[in-house]
Amino acid sequence: MAVTGFGLVTPLGLDAESTWSRLLKGASAIEGRLLDTNYRVAIAALEAEDLVGVDDRARVVSDRVTLLGVSAAAMAMESARLSVGSRDKDGNIDAECMSIMVGTSFGGIGSLIQEDRRTRDGKARVSPRLVTRAIPSALASHLAIQYRITGPVMTYLGDCAASAQALGEAMVAILAGRSDRALVGGADSLFVDPLMLSLVAAGALATLGPEESAEGAVCPFGHGRRGMALGEGAAFFVLEREALARARGAAIHAFLVGYGAGNDAYHVTAPEPGGFGAERVMRMALRSANAVPTDIGYVSAHATGTMLRSLPPCDVSLLTVLRYQCPRLRELLVTRSGLRALSRRLFQCWLSVHRRHHRILVLSVHRPTHHQG
Repeated sequence: MAVTGFGLVTPLGLDAESTWSRLLKGASAIEGRLLDTNYRVAIAALEAEDLVGVDDRARVVSDRVTLLGVSAAAMAMESARLSVGSRDKDGNIDAECMSIMVGTSFGGIGSLIQEDRRTRDGKARVSPRLVTRAIPSALASHLAIQYRITGPVMTYLGDCAASAQALGEAMVAILAGRSDRALVGGADSLFVDPLMLSLVAAGALATLGPEESAEGAVCPFGHGRRGMALGEGAAFFVLEREALARARGAAIHAFLVGYGAGNDAYHVTAPEPGGFGAERVMRMALRSANAVPTDIGYVSAHATGTMLRSLPPCDVSLLTVLRYQCPRLRELLVTRSGLRALSRRLFQCWLSVHRRHHRILVLSVHRPTHHQG
């Protein structure tokens, strides 16, 4: 499956090139923020005032998550050289044969919390747009209307894996003949006090001392880790059949060749200690791609920076299995800073594509001490 376009909005930059430039310089967007006067927590926020591809009406009627996604999707469509009414050698691009697949954790939860606060402050009138702003499918619906895409429009809610689910299911839909092309991505912004306080209570969000650096507090796989940083952002890809992409002369940035999905059936948040579920879905992805472990030379690993999710035996034993069964494995990328809610799965995909194109490996910048073994 050909990847012909991409776009992203991150705390490091409001487009792919500025994000890449700052990554190469070892920049970090993590900072400390005071939460409820009692905690300083690690976050990575972005300035959304200069988002490209977002009109004034959207800024009025849409939640922040939708705005982030609209901007990233616009850059992905431009990168793929697709637009409403565009043509290829075979004629008009059929709107019924293009799908939209979006992943998000909570959708427009910011709008929901804001309206709840208004009612508690005695402002009785609730916006009639609350449901359409806050509902998780708002971004996908907005994109369908904006680009007049009448094919399948789906929203996936698999928490941190939501955008990866969207990407994989888009590939499955195209292979099954339900679509020829797909605009696929994810967006999230979870800077709302109840959610952040819940993460603090669960020991998942890194808390900081009064003068402590936020960067030093978040270190995936490090001995001193004590939580993740909460981020925001969006990332989108355009997928299409290779034959269609070549027929219209599109630039092909990468190929998506395999996908696996499953669950541990173990705990609502904690991983199964042996890592068997993660290993199973990786083998599923290899079978889907008609590949074997010896074909793999690069792994983009995920770590939240929390004790449960980054502690042996699960993650480290799994990486050990990969090392033994993937003898060509020479490069291992850990998601920088344990960043959550930055559509991070698709951000990792984009980073993998970009580093391959430029032949540069970008390492995690927050990794002072790692487990040995």
